[in-house]
Amino acid sequence: MRLPLYISVPHAGTRVPPEVQDLCALRRPDILADYDAGADAIYSPLQDHAAGFSTTDIARSLVDLNRAPDDLGENGVIKTHTCRNVPVYRTFPDEKLIQRLLACYYIPYHEKLSSGADTSSIKMGIDCHTMSVIGPSLAPDPGRKRPLVCIS
Repeated sequence: MRLPLYISVPHAGTRVPPEVQDLCALRRPDILADYDAGADAIYSPLQDHAAGFSTTDIARSLVDLNRAPDDLGENGVIKTHTCRNVPVYRTFPDEKLIQRLLACYYIPYHEKLSSGADTSSIKMGIDCHTMSVIGPSLAPDPGRKRPLVCIS
């Protein structure tokens, strides 16, 4: 039996898109400090039980699928800094490259979400994340201990 849920896991990836490989200033530890650690292991088994499921292997530091497509800047869809205030790019992508990143990664993800939401088998969407134990510097709760579970 499949549950009438659409599960979205937008921050489970750690891969740098090839389009920005040469511009990216992040080291592997920076990317790992900025993604939803364990999200893939926790939520991917649910895809066999949900009516819809979406995830990505792209690092949220480079293309954040959980932001508005026109939200550019420090913590936008194409970020300037990670949540720990580490610069993402040696040279920030130009408008043409930003549009290419959106077309290759953001738009397909959201089209899949939209088409899944339009089916009669989906009654609820759940946006699934994990988070660090202590709020990072650019979070609304910097330096503060976080709860083990957060439902919002």
